[in-house]
Amino acid sequence: MAKRGDKWKQDWYLKLTPQAKLYYTYFYDNCNHIGIIELSRVMMSAQIGFSNRVSVEEFLPELKEVVSLFKDGNKLWVKSFINENYGVIGVESSIHKTVLKELAKYKDDENCSDDFRSLIHSLSEKIYRVQVGYTYPIINKKKNNIEDNIIKIDFKEEKQKFLNDKIWFENFGSSKHILPDPLNKMIDEFLKDLELKEEFRDCQGLKSYFTNYFNKQKNGNNRRSIENTEVGKSIKLDRA
Repeated sequence: MAKRGDKWKQDWYLKLTPQAKLYYTYFYDNCNHIGIIELSRVMMSAQIGFSNRVSVEEFLPELKEVVSLFKDGNKLWVKSFINENYGVIGVESSIHKTVLKELAKYKDDENCSDDFRSLIHSLSEKIYRVQVGYTYPIINKKKNNIEDNIIKIDFKEEKQKFLNDKIWFENFGSSKHILPDPLNKMIDEFLKDLELKEEFRDCQGLKSYFTNYFNKQKNGNNRRSIENTEVGKSIKLDRA
C-alpha cells in the first residue's frame, strides 16, 4: 500500500514553499507504480487550479532532491516512491516483478534522468532475471557470493530446445506408454503453467520438471491429460 501521508511528518517537506508542496503532492499522487508521471502542463493547470500554464521547471530547484525531470521534459520521476511503497526490490514477489518489468521499459530510453538511470543500473541484474528468467542458485564452492552462482538463461531459447528434442520425447512417450496427441497436449499445459508461475528453467531443467509434472498428473486424481494411452507402442512425435 502506498504511504502517501508520510510526507507530512518529514522535515524536508515541511520546509517547502506552499507551491512546491502542491507540486510534489500532485506528482506523488498521480505517478504510476514506479513513480513516473507523464507531464501535461495544460492538464496540471486545470487540475491544480492555476490560471496559467504550469511551469514545472520553476520549482525544480526546490524539489531537486525528491524529483528528477527527464531530459525531454515530458516525464518526471518521484525518487522516493519505489522505496516508500515497496521497500527493497526482490525477484520473488509478484508485485516487485511488475516494478522490475516496468523499469525494464526504460533501459534504452536516452531521455531518462541521471538519477533514474542510476536506479535502473543498480537493479539491472534483477531486471534481467524477470525479463528472461533464471534458474535456482547453483552452489559453487569457489564462489562465496550467491549472485555469482545464479545461472542466467534465455527461457525462450531453452524452451525451444526442449520442444525440439524429438528423440527425448519419443523415448519419453514410449517409456510412459502415452500417444503423441495427449502427450503434446500435456506439454502445452505444462509450459503454460510454468510460465504463469514464472518458474523458468533451462532445457535440462524443463525435462526434469516435465517428468515430475507427468508423474503427478498420472498418479493424482486428475487423469484428463493422459487418456488414450497405448501400452508398448513406439511413439513418433510431430512437434514443429
